[in-house]
Amino acid sequence: MMQLNVNAPVKYSVYISDMVDDPNKVLLQAFKKAKKIAVVTDDVVNSLYPEYFGKSLCGRKTFYYVLPHGENNKNADNYLSLIKFLSEKGFCRDDGIIAFGGGVVGDLAGFAAATYLRGMTLVQYPTTVLSMTDSSVGGKTAIDYGGMKNIIGAFYQPKCVIITASFYATLPKREILSGYGEIIKYAFLSGGTITEKDITGVFTARLIAKCLEIKQRIVEADAFEEGQRRLLNLGHTFGHAIESLSAFTLSHGECVVKGLYLTLKASEKLYGIPRERFDAAAGLLTCKGHDISCGYDIEDIQKALYHDKKYDGEKLKFVALDEKLTPVITEITIVELINTLR
Repeated sequence: MMQLNVNAPVKYSVYISDMVDDPNKVLLQAFKKAKKIAVVTDDVVNSLYPEYFGKSLCGRKTFYYVLPHGENNKNADNYLSLIKFLSEKGFCRDDGIIAFGGGVVGDLAGFAAATYLRGMTLVQYPTTVLSMTDSSVGGKTAIDYGGMKNIIGAFYQPKCVIITASFYATLPKREILSGYGEIIKYAFLSGGTITEKDITGVFTARLIAKCLEIKQRIVEADAFEEGQRRLLNLGHTFGHAIESLSAFTLSHGECVVKGLYLTLKASEKLYGIPRERFDAAAGLLTCKGHDISCGYDIEDIQKALYHDKKYDGEKLKFVALDEKLTPVITEITIVELINTLR
């Protein structure tokens, strides 16, 4: 088992392994004050791993709350339903929540943990490629509202994160491709430590660790996204716009790759990326089989960008790629950005 120690405002550890290790020792430490534990999961994960932790985890009475799967269920109604569940079951601040699932579960359960009684103990236990390599670490929690992604949320760090790569074996191909959208993003952020060979090779705990070591370094330097952490939004400005326009019928990772391609095209105009490097980057985006076409009118993308969290009313803090394909934060108006794609 590998261990990363994240020195965020609230310090916590990330435990990464290829096969299932007994999590009880770690969970017992995380929930030492708890009398009850709520395992929040979705219907797909629950069908594969019903009552995975048993009825009494670490000697604590354990309840299961099952969400419908999919991004369109990361909404206010399901958030309030979970809050009602916690209240009716008599959960108190010292009790705990395990987010057992993908990014949707992690975001919604994390936001509930952040806000119920002003904060409960949270453990992230991700089961998808995307959540294992990205969203379970960093403390971002959120729900969608009004067709806009992650517009309501909070920074809330988990007590710990437990990651087991072998969950990969039960994932459908589309879910795997979605997760690899974030891995490809980390390849651009890695300075060459994550390569095309890593992306097309076997999914392992070591690949997870490579991604999370990058995120760890950035989050430790900027826990609340005031500067350097914005680099993690590479591909997400256009990606979130496409995801919203699709009414969340396209997965997050699928949209990130599409967003990365639009970012590459915009960056070519902004920074003069040489054709050889442009083609190599485009090849990286498609090496796992992703569709990089957008499918939406540029005018609709422009309208969606005005709801981006990185837009300050005048300019957007956009993560571009310079002439060496190094990610850089660029302040630009939305009109100027869109004009790079015309």
